[in-house]
Amino acid sequence: MSLESAPAPRPFVPFIRWANTVRVPRGGRGAFKRRLYDHELVYVLEGCGQIILDGQAHDANPDHLFLVQPGVFHSFLSPTEEQRLLGVHFDFEPHLDTSAFTEFEPAPDVPDRTRLRPRREIEGWSLAAYPFLDLTGHPRVRRQLEEVVAEYSRHDQQSRFVAGALLLAVFGQIERELRLIGEVARHERVGADAVRRVQRAREQLEHELESPPSIETIAARVGWSGDHLRRMFRAVLNTSPLEIQTSARIRRAQELLRYGELPTREVASRCGFDDPSHFSRVFKRETGLSPREWQNITRIQYRS
Repeated sequence: MSLESAPAPRPFVPFIRWANTVRVPRGGRGAFKRRLYDHELVYVLEGCGQIILDGQAHDANPDHLFLVQPGVFHSFLSPTEEQRLLGVHFDFEPHLDTSAFTEFEPAPDVPDRTRLRPRREIEGWSLAAYPFLDLTGHPRVRRQLEEVVAEYSRHDQQSRFVAGALLLAVFGQIERELRLIGEVARHERVGADAVRRVQRAREQLEHELESPPSIETIAARVGWSGDHLRRMFRAVLNTSPLEIQTSARIRRAQELLRYGELPTREVASRCGFDDPSHFSRVFKRETGLSPREWQNITRIQYRS
């Protein structure tokens, strides 16, 4: 097979073993005292109950998210009402035994430890600090997990790969939710509403790069004055809106310079700089190198 006709390598995605929704009947126990070989995300869709993790009981209410690690004894209790749970069993990385489309297997009392996966946590999610995440009022993770289940239900190789890619997006959203939780906890004095407004403003500053809005425009979108937005950025993020915006524009410029063949003038324009000379000055101030110097160095490293 010629180099031109060879298929492009697929990016790494987690391997999903099983994804679906299940019901725990009222007064019943779901999969009493099981432990699994793989990891499982459990999202409570409906109903209130409890989940027992290695003997520790946790409320399992709507919009609560759990990560159950391999080998952890767990069960679900729903004493007063039926529950509907969404579960995704997955490996963080591929294994030799993941070619077969097998569903998860509950582990026996003495599991085959050659199949037991090493325990891992999702980046940023310390289970010691947060045994579960309460995502009430934050529907993105739920919607993304429902997309994972829908894609997996097609039961073919391509769909399983796509479901794994969607699960990566779930991990990224969980990281964002955790950052927001941390910001709210660290900055209680400014209030949760202020932190969320700062987060919305930051997302806009980091994504609207080709025609970057003014700080006053962003402030008005979240219901503040420009001066108040600057004060809140300093209180919550210990930086300024302009510094966030500039860093995002320079990161975008680095991507275009490293992987593209665009002239500096075009790169400057795509990152919201009308004057290439101004772009070069800002780029060198932020990176220590001119755009051309940075491009030459990183291309050599990339090709090697």
